[in-house]
Amino acid sequence: EFESRTDPSSRAIGYGKGAMLFHMVRTMIGDDAFFGALRDVCRERMYAAASWNDFTLAFSRRAGKDLSPFVDQWLARTGGPHLSLKDVTSKRDGGKWLVAGTVVQDSPLWEFPVTLGVTAAGKGVRQTVAVSEGRIPFSITVPNRPSRLVLDPDADLFRILSREEIPPAVNTIKGSRGLVAVIADNCAARPETVRLLLESLGQGGATVLRENEVRGPELAGHDLFVCGVPARKGLLPVLPSEVTVSPKEFAVAGEAYRSLQDALVLVGGHPADRNRAATLFLPLSAAAADACVTKITHYGRYSYLVFSGGENRRKGVLPAGEGGTVVTF
Repeated sequence: EFESRTDPSSRAIGYGKGAMLFHMVRTMIGDDAFFGALRDVCRERMYAAASWNDFTLAFSRRAGKDLSPFVDQWLARTGGPHLSLKDVTSKRDGGKWLVAGTVVQDSPLWEFPVTLGVTAAGKGVRQTVAVSEGRIPFSITVPNRPSRLVLDPDADLFRILSREEIPPAVNTIKGSRGLVAVIADNCAARPETVRLLLESLGQGGATVLRENEVRGPELAGHDLFVCGVPARKGLLPVLPSEVTVSPKEFAVAGEAYRSLQDALVLVGGHPADRNRAATLFLPLSAAAADACVTKITHYGRYSYLVFSGGENRRKGVLPAGEGGTVVTF
């Protein structure tokens, strides 16, 4: 039903997923068949409207097999496959090594090929596995002791990433459904400033609680936004090792920030739910909060931001987790 981009979501489907479908077909049938099919469509439909069906027929002719079942699932269904690796082992097999395990696909099921990549003695070995069921066993023989196994190492498959596979970022909070905001007793920002920040992140409807109002159950299953450094345990977002905080100062990678003009924004792990994210907003004064509050939304891809007098002084992206798709031996 896509006709044109109207917002970030429609852009992701029409442009991002559409381009990914072309890429998956190209990976399946090879460059000669893929580009030959594109030339066929140009020749047959020049100066006329072309549909997805025209492309599918051209790809199928060039590939010598019917690709419509593969293509149609990406066009007609919402969502995408959720994948992980389970029960992975490596053992010596004669003069070589055998890596074995299972590719697990959560329901609902899709049909597709996926690549597994094994690194052994600095060299990579690739093997494609046809996935159509919930559990697909695999085995890969490599010449040397393996060090790492990766599912879909080149991101060739359109799939839904687990939260752990995505670096925490401001966009994580912007896309949250059911955010709960907690205002610590030492939060330096004015209430209206916190509300403005939430609204700028698309979270104007978030539940806002004072620290002494938090009982616990209301945080379950929700992403968390915290202003200030809570005195209560279990409310502070999980911080990376290079970041330390207190109500009056914070430090990033060994550099301390103590000026009343400074403010920190950090998206990290949820203190009680590994499938959720938590954001810390730590301005060292009300003025510092006011100066940066409307700018934070424009740094969506970053995990942490340091502002001074409203100017961004530091920004960075924290590493993503493995999310069940990487095994290190």
